[in-house]
Amino acid sequence: DGVVKSIITDRRSGRQYDIDDAIAKGLIDQSSLDQYRAGTLSITEFADMLSGNMSGFRS
Repeated sequence: DGVVKSIITDRRSGRQYDIDDAIAKGLIDQSSLDQYRAGTLSITEFADMLSGNMSGFRS
């Protein structure tokens, strides 16, 4: 359909996280996405944010 989506897949559970959907739901913001892409936010921390598990979140 011509729509480009950014998806992260959890290899252990197989669950997929839609980045745009997570931003729309307020689970992450553009700043967090930028930090992840820049390498200043680890994949573990980013995945915790996507899954709603904020225990791994650092400010």
